Amino acid sequence: MKLSTIGCKGRFRGLFSVAVLGWASPAWSLDCGAPAWGALTGVVRSHWEEFSAQGKSLVRESGTLTRAGVNVGGLCERWQWRLALTRSEGRRRYDGVSTTGFPIQTSSNLAITDASVQGWAPMADRWSAGLRLNRRTLHRDIAGTGPVLGYPERFSYWQAAAGIRHELPLGPGVVFSGEGWLGGGPGGTLSLQLPNADPAQLKLGNNRLVQIGLQLGSPALAPERPGWSWQLRMDYQWQQMDAGPAMVIARNGVPIGGASQPETRQTALGVDVGMHYRF
Repeated sequence: MKLSTIGCKGRFRGLFSVAVLGWASPAWSLDCGAPAWGALTGVVRSHWEEFSAQGKSLVRESGTLTRAGVNVGGLCERWQWRLALTRSEGRRRYDGVSTTGFPIQTSSNLAITDASVQGWAPMADRWSAGLRLNRRTLHRDIAGTGPVLGYPERFSYWQAAAGIRHELPLGPGVVFSGEGWLGGGPGGTLSLQLPNADPAQLKLGNNRLVQIGLQLGSPALAPERPGWSWQLRMDYQWQQMDAGPAMVIARNGVPIGGASQPETRQTALGVDVGMHYRF
């Protein structure tokens, strides 16, 4: 029995060594070039609308936000990868109604952070397929007006999307491309601080996403060479979030009512200019 066990161990170690050497061999490794580091700046026209269960508009917000971001990306063989972090800030005009049905006109301050990772794989000539995972955090601070007190909100949720892209060369080093994304994600959370109430955390409904982008600039799969590249981009994004379940609102631990985030639709039309440098 002891000899049989030793023999099995020796045979297992031999197979393990072959597997490790095979994985580490050049045939299994990807040839990844130097990454390109970039930054972008632009503006976003943002619209937000909330609806009752009967489809009636409850809140409308519109405004222009400024957007800035950083990113890094590169090529592994013919596969493209990219990590990005963007932040949009600004103010939107708020038109809504109070809990008693009284019309309210005020404003909300916005700070939206998106952290994403995406990858593209080549398909047919000039076509690529992509996958993206995004984490969005939205800080919304509704200003008080008259007897109505304002309050802050913090939305957090994940989104995954599949995309397709087509590139059209226009000349040496200049490419026009178009891409589309379709996806969504599970319900996230809403941290809420209502006036005269304890902090509460509400559950959000599932969300859906459609995005279309147009870009002019250096090729996305440009040869790996040091230097600068540039992009001018315009994108349109539509999101719908289902209504979340009602949650208890308390004051000093005593229930005083309930609250839920209604069905919400967001649209954003943005224009950015970006620069990248590969060392």
